[in-house]
Amino acid sequence: ENLGVDSVNAFPLARRESSAQEVVLRRHLGLRHIRYRLYGPQDNPELLPFVQTLMDTTMIFSPSQKKIPLPRHLIAKKVLRNENMMIYGKYAAKRHQIRACRLNEICSVDVSTQQAAKAMQLFRSQNFGGRECSRMLEEGVNEVYLWHGTSYDAVRSIFDKDFRMGAKAHKGLFGSGLYFAESCAKADEYSSDAKHVKGWYSTDQKKHRILEGSLVRAMLLCRVALGKVKLVRESGDYMGDEGEFRDGSYDALVAVREGHRREFVLACIDSVFPEFAVLYTRDRMSLRLEMTEQADAAPSAVEHVPSGRQKKHGGCLTNDSSSGICKYHICMCFPLQQKANGLLEAPP
Repeated sequence: ENLGVDSVNAFPLARRESSAQEVVLRRHLGLRHIRYRLYGPQDNPELLPFVQTLMDTTMIFSPSQKKIPLPRHLIAKKVLRNENMMIYGKYAAKRHQIRACRLNEICSVDVSTQQAAKAMQLFRSQNFGGRECSRMLEEGVNEVYLWHGTSYDAVRSIFDKDFRMGAKAHKGLFGSGLYFAESCAKADEYSSDAKHVKGWYSTDQKKHRILEGSLVRAMLLCRVALGKVKLVRESGDYMGDEGEFRDGSYDALVAVREGHRREFVLACIDSVFPEFAVLYTRDRMSLRLEMTEQADAAPSAVEHVPSGRQKKHGGCLTNDSSSGICKYHICMCFPLQQKANGLLEAPP
């Protein structure tokens, strides 16, 4: 059977945990699930420093040149924890199946999120919640945290209804499946600005508020049970009927292409628990600073006539009489300067 399409039949020898309901009942997660249905995801402001460290640690830039300017830094604004225990129940059952049926077959996979995630999970396990959702990552099944970039609205849908496969599965360079990254910079490229909406998560915190209607981005920090992985270095339809995942020999694919960041691809939604949603913003200053550096390297095509003690720098004016360096990185002439230099390919 296809591992990841029919996850129960793929493990005939495993002690089956036949349903998410069974997991929820046996592990006493019912009250937590009821709370989720009543109040939505839980705001976790105490995790903001850990998630920010995780984002800083995994801000891995693409070795290949991009056509649009991208930020150098992401700023975490809110961390929401998914307490939909029905989704977690499916994930826990799948993790058990991998543990039971991949004995001595799993080779360890190191990811960039590993150390920072361990620190966060140690803090959570010592200070919050029960063992189930605060448990440490299980290295024996290659359980890791990975990023998934998506839209703000999609995050709400995934928390409520889980990921979707089938006809709506993302068809990437390695076939139809769920794609994840260890680089939050890569995940950010698949996110987009959206207006923040209140009321879909629970919080009693007066701090770390996000104003309703303000622009934010969202990405998921997911628990992923990679299990037995296949390493590939070239693109191809590995997830199709003729692919190597059809016979259930592997649980996940790790794509390592020269000049690109690693990608992790799964064919089974049960191998993923979308545990956290991170609402964040791009550091606009660092994005514009990068563009300003490019503008400074190019000849200025926009002339200004200095007046008084103002000095010209890269097409903009500054009142700093002690230096020729513009201290106002975001100035009125910035868009004109970028357009003249051919650098304004996309809005920052």
